[in-house]
Amino acid sequence: MKKQIETTRLRIIPCDKKILEAILIGNEALSQLLSIEVPDGWTDNDHSPFEYAYEMIKAHHSEVGWWAYLPILKNENLLVGSGGFKGKPDAAGVVEIGYEIFEPRRNTGLATELARALVDHAFENKKVKKILAHTRAHHNASCRVLEKCGMLFTEQIYDAEDGELWCWEVPFNKRETIQSLIHNF
Repeated sequence: MKKQIETTRLRIIPCDKKILEAILIGNEALSQLLSIEVPDGWTDNDHSPFEYAYEMIKAHHSEVGWWAYLPILKNENLLVGSGGFKGKPDAAGVVEIGYEIFEPRRNTGLATELARALVDHAFENKKVKKILAHTRAHHNASCRVLEKCGMLFTEQIYDAEDGELWCWEVPFNKRETIQSLIHNF
């Protein structure tokens, strides 16, 4: 799971130790390392998810590709957000995706393109049997993104850090059926 992902508009780069170090140093270091434009505010997160991914990859280099990814808008060579997985598949073959798009580039289909690419990429690994995601517990743009990726709402939960959340999932054995319904809709 170390390969770069290509979509129509995005080049999605898996973060290795060197890239994560550059993120933690700052935008200029990241820009220089990847030869891309890195705008201020490209992530809504503080650095904690990247620090965590850095520590995990430092301890387990083979997990590169199961943590952070950077989506680069190809025609502008511009970093437009972040995404990835919350670790490698668990014993049941479950992984969780997360994604964000830089605020000025939202509502352009990039979040759907990024999320779909992550889902498709995860299912290329034979160990992955189900993909999860979470959203705030109300109808929002992320809900529609996940629906377009073939994910279905499964339940509402309470998270001590984030409050009420909606859970979404797509199991591998339902993926093709759901995708054909979406594409024919």
